[in-house]
Order: sequence, then structure tokens, then C-alpha cells
Amino acid sequence: MTDLSAVVHEGVEGKVHDGVVHYSIGVTLNAGAEDETQWLVDRRFNDFIKLNSALKTDGRLSAALSESGALLPGKHPFGLGTGAALVERRVAALQEFMQRVLGHGALRSCSPLLKFLKVGQRSAEAAAEAAAEAAEAAAPAPPSTFVKRGGFPDYNSNIIIITDSYKLTHFKQYPPGAEYVYSYFESRGGKWDEVVFFGLQYFMQRYLAGPVVTREGIEQAAEFAGAHLGNAAYFNKAGWEHILEKHGGRLPVTIKAVPEGTLVPTQNVMFTLENTDPACYWLTNYLETLLVQVRSTHD
Repeated sequence: MTDLSAVVHEGVEGKVHDGVVHYSIGVTLNAGAEDETQWLVDRRFNDFIKLNSALKTDGRLSAALSESGALLPGKHPFGLGTGAALVERRVAALQEFMQRVLGHGALRSCSPLLKFLKVGQRSAEAAAEAAAEAAEAAAPAPPSTFVKRGGFPDYNSNIIIITDSYKLTHFKQYPPGAEYVYSYFESRGGKWDEVVFFGLQYFMQRYLAGPVVTREGIEQAAEFAGAHLGNAAYFNKAGWEHILEKHGGRLPVTIKAVPEGTLVPTQNVMFTLENTDPACYWLTNYLETLLVQVRSTHD
């Protein structure tokens, strides 16, 4: 039996743009003991109003909505009373509304609700991800990454070297007990108020996808770092070997981003980066040098 649940909370960044609050809905789809999928859905209050209207316009669903006791809170202009308190009250009311809707059998599986929570879209994405992982696992190992051009190693093919040289030493500078580092990228603003976000997919496919850390790459980077810094101890060889041995050379990070081509107001997050292995807290900002090349433009 498939269980569907949703938790409503204010947007992760907690920012209000043009007087509009965004609500982040954590969705869990459980189809079995070992088959659970989770994702986040971003919705505005108007989206809840549209869902409520869609349920009321269908005779069968309207009756079910009445049976559930689900009541959508009234819409007030943002700023009525204390802003933070208003948002907090609305989050609690929206959570109550969602729980009552999901608690009714006829509503839990209806098309308007599934569309609102992006259940079908996420299921298709999960199937595509599983197929891609299976294809990648079945693919033969790639040839040596590090070709020579004009008699010199092609360092641009080695993810370990594509960083600012001072970042080689950062693993020694984090405080004891550090486990996770969460970074975000934004346009700080300037002449234009909005930018078009694009370019992330190229860098992910070119440099970050699949087993990009190899024994050959580690040895090459260790030799380079020793010569460049004058001391091989400044190179985190053990950290990269951990990624190779525990993760098969795949980078233990997660990236979340707005769709490419999105027009984003400046001083707003375009994508985030976080390590998923607590032993690799140093990796998040190590990758900044590469990812900061992702472009945004006003044109």
C-alpha cells in the first residue's frame, strides 16, 4: 500500500519577495518498507487557493472535502499584524489543511492533489534517475583521463586540481567536529535587478558526473601539489582516497538549482551545494572555483 504525506513550512531561505511568501512542502511517498521517495515542492498561498477551488468544483471531491473537515485559512495581505507571526499562523493552518485532505481516501489519490504535490512528475524523475544509474553501472570503465598535450599533462581533466591553489590547504583549517558545509550561489546585484541563470548542467556533466576521482588523478594531484606548495602535507591525499574507496570515485555532494533559463532576481539563491558524507566537509567549497564559472546574464 502506498502512503503519501506532506509537511508544510516556510521557504528554506525565509525570504519574502515583492510581498509574497513561498511555502516549502516536504513530500514523502512510501510504497513499501524499502521504497520511500522524498522531495520538496515550492508553493505560494495562491496555489493552495487553486487546489481548494479545484476540489470544490468537482461534485464528488467537494463532498469528500466537506467530510474531511479541511478548511483553507483566509487570505490576508502580508503585513497584517506581525509579519513573522502571520506566516507562522498560516503555516500551521496550511499544515492542518493538508493533513485533513491527505487523511481522506478519496482526496489523497485525486488528480488535483497529486498534481499540486508533483507526485507523477517526481515518480517519472525517480524512474529516469534509476535507469541512468543502471546504465552508468553497466558502462565499461573509461580510458585514462589524463592525456598529454604538447608533452605536458592536461591538468584541466583532473577535478582534484581544478581549484584555487590555496584551497588545497583548507581541509586543515576547518574547526574540529565539522561535518557538513552548505553553500549557495547568488548574483550579488549591480546594474540589473534580474539575471538569467544558465550553464550549470554543462559543468555537472563535464566535471562532476560519475566516477571522476581516480587513483591516477590522486597521484597526479599529489605530485603537482607537492611541487607547487613545496610540501606534500598540504595536499589532502587521505580525503581523496576516502572518496575513491568509499564512493567509487563519485563526489558525495548534492546540488539543488532553479531550472536553467530562469529569470532570477538578484540577491536570491540560484543553486546550492552541500556534502553528503560528513568526512567530506572540506569538499563543498573546494568545488567553488569550478562552479563559480556558471554564468548568469541580464540579456
